[in-house]
Amino acid sequence: MKEEKLFESIANIDEKYVAEARATTTGRKKPIWTRWAVAAACLCFAIGTFFAVSSQKEGNRVQIWDDSYSPKQYFKHADEADDDTSASSLADCEILYAEARRFSDDRALLESENVIPVMDTHPLFFAEAYYNSDGSLIRVVLSWHRRDADGLENYSDLTVTAGYEEVSQVDDCIAIELDDKGNIVEPGVTVTERDGIRIVAVGSEDQKKTITFQNDNGWYQIEGSWNDRYEDMVELLDWFWEHPIEFSRFSMDAGDQYTSSSLLKMPDTFSAYLPNFQAHGFIYETSEILLKNGEPVSLEAHYVSNATKEQVMNSEYKVGENGCTTVHWCIETNPDVYEIESCIGELEELTREQILSLKPADDITTETKVKFMQDGNVITVYASDIHQAWELIESIREK
Repeated sequence: MKEEKLFESIANIDEKYVAEARATTTGRKKPIWTRWAVAAACLCFAIGTFFAVSSQKEGNRVQIWDDSYSPKQYFKHADEADDDTSASSLADCEILYAEARRFSDDRALLESENVIPVMDTHPLFFAEAYYNSDGSLIRVVLSWHRRDADGLENYSDLTVTAGYEEVSQVDDCIAIELDDKGNIVEPGVTVTERDGIRIVAVGSEDQKKTITFQNDNGWYQIEGSWNDRYEDMVELLDWFWEHPIEFSRFSMDAGDQYTSSSLLKMPDTFSAYLPNFQAHGFIYETSEILLKNGEPVSLEAHYVSNATKEQVMNSEYKVGENGCTTVHWCIETNPDVYEIESCIGELEELTREQILSLKPADDITTETKVKFMQDGNVITVYASDIHQAWELIESIREK
């Protein structure tokens, strides 16, 4: 899309909205959001606003990239932003789409084809593409995640959102940030020109941050969490700069389709891994079965005891009242590395003493979590009564 159109998209904001925003702000700085309409609106804001602000702000002239450029230079003006101002992410924007397909299980193949970089430091990978009703691609979201069982030191969320359709002009996309005095706060936007393409960066080292650009191949936005470094962001930028996404690789017929059902519609699903809840005095409440290309891959089911069917149906029961208890039973057939690591053992190895010794995670949590392995699946049980949890677990060992 032409840069002039990007300017037009954000420039057509009625002054009355700005006036209303100033007039209604009191006390602490608050964001005023009208709404996110579609992905185009998000991109219009993300790119258009950045260019408009950076061009109008006296100190934010366009920088020219060279081989000596450091990752921090892409965020040169980050310190000029208000401490509470963070980047807006396309990945978080509401989007209208007709179909979606996942490519998460293709990680090794995508890496071997140089569609995505190899990121061994991030065990979790998610890839999903969204399409119009005619099957045309709207956008692709690729994300890499890392977690730390001992805290947040190694936490990381890195996301690349990309597409190639031209961004439409949207008039109702407005996002205004005001300070305590009602003045519009300009984010710390940095614009760098590299090989004739403008790269827009916003966010500081300890906040969510984004890098956005558009070239002949399409538009891209790279997002990092508060705990991701400038170096992490620019490493992804450099990789996709040299390896533009081949969007045809993400055609709708090549991805995995995920749909949902329930135990009411598919009562025999996962029967080998489910207790006879009715025999233990539980009433079925809700369930969701996730299907990958028609095959069940996970389950979440909720059950309630010591309540009437009418109370359960209308959610009018209260845990702990008249002996009412709940159980939330989850099955994951393709667990990730963190889910496996957090299991307390195999089903056959579990003991009564081990289960009864478990406690809720904190004083607020009312349920105790039990996570174990069964035939390669991860079973997670959330129970308000740990004794009942053990009885249910023991019953499936006897099957």
